Amino acid sequence: MAARTVGGLTLPVPVAGHPALELCNTRANWTSPDYREYLVSFAHAVTLAVDRGLMGTATAREVAALAATEPDAAEAALGRVLTLRRDLYAVLTDPQPGAAARRLDRTMLAARRRRHLVGRDGSGLPAWSQVVDLDTPLDVFARAAEDLLTSDAGEHVRACAGTGCGWLFTDPTHRRRWCSMQWCGNREKARRHAARTARGRTAT
Repeated sequence: MAARTVGGLTLPVPVAGHPALELCNTRANWTSPDYREYLVSFAHAVTLAVDRGLMGTATAREVAALAATEPDAAEAALGRVLTLRRDLYAVLTDPQPGAAARRLDRTMLAARRRRHLVGRDGSGLPAWSQVVDLDTPLDVFARAAEDLLTSDAGEHVRACAGTGCGWLFTDPTHRRRWCSMQWCGNREKARRHAARTARGRTAT
């Protein structure tokens, strides 16, 4: 899978069309124990949230400072983000997500309860007050998940057909097969060509 460097950390290239799906895509090859993990630290989760526009840099600095003083608690908070990611992926890909759907619902509800409308800002936009702690990344990803699931985009989510991928993306046209033609699409074409060539040699 294609990766990039953001703030000195390695993250996947965004291909999904929605930040909640980009969270899901921090793991590649979902159906195999030989998967690729991108969220290898709490800092990666914070950096992804900022990069996808879910968290401001000032909040990120505050959360990072807390993580530096409480590394064990930060590791536990990362575990909760990974659980959210797993549950969201299951809800989007499994016809019967069962317990995953119930856990995801509880996480989204908790995120809603930790943010409060306090009026309007200087631009006339709604102003919000929210708890800032080690679960702030969990909160912003949970709200992104709820936004996805309650929007039209949530009705058009598809998993990449590429071998060893499983990345998700929005596909309102229902014509897209690959997370990227450059990566999975071309690799699959090359595999099919090699298979046809091998069959041709066998036939002769």
